[in-house]
Amino acid sequence: MTTVCAGLVELAGLVDDWWGLGQEQLDDAQNIDGPDLVTAEVRRRRQELIDIIFKQDLSPTGEGAEKVGETRSRILGAHLDTSAIATKRTSHSFAEESWSRLDLSDANLSEASLMRVDLSGAALTSADLSGANLIGANLSGANLIGADLSGANLLNADLSGARLLIADLSGARLMSADLSGARLKRADLVGARLVRANLIGADLSDARLKRADLSGARLSDAGSFVAELTSAQYDENTKFPDGFDPDNAGMITR
Repeated sequence: MTTVCAGLVELAGLVDDWWGLGQEQLDDAQNIDGPDLVTAEVRRRRQELIDIIFKQDLSPTGEGAEKVGETRSRILGAHLDTSAIATKRTSHSFAEESWSRLDLSDANLSEASLMRVDLSGAALTSADLSGANLIGANLSGANLIGADLSGANLLNADLSGARLLIADLSGARLMSADLSGARLKRADLVGARLVRANLIGADLSDARLKRADLSGARLSDAGSFVAELTSAQYDENTKFPDGFDPDNAGMITR
């Protein structure tokens, strides 16, 4: 398994090498194929490598699975460090510099440690982020349709405007998270901790919030607030849309 993990690190290096090659080719783009073709080719090559690193089923079990997961986590975390990205942007305007702009749909990032990473606008459709540490992460505008975020730690995370339709957020820790304007239609939030979460303007139509903790959550102006709320908790600081009766919805006070 050590060899497999080393191979993943080598592949990540190739993703970066293609980024560097793209910069060099863009400098000479007028003498070759033009910037658009260069950018498209670099994106394709880098995406092929990303798919191998994060999406290929390596079928490890036990300790091997943990090592592969840790390696994937370290690779992605290092490449989504906001200070590193900022440094690259000051050196060149190459459009493909950020790994968050690559397609991470269906990626296996279960239990990944991704604190404070920048995944704003990222393509994470059906990605496995179950149990991931996403404290303080920027996922604003990300496409997380069908993603598995069950048990994930999203404390203080920015999910504003994120697309979370039919996503699994059961048992997720979303304390003080920003979900304003998020699309949570048919999302599974059973048992989620949404204490002091900002859900202003979020679409919660047909979402499952059974046994969720909404103490201090801001739900004013939440759109299509027709959700399953049986045994969900609230307190005097919870802000509901005008005219909403939490008791009639089966909610309980904390």
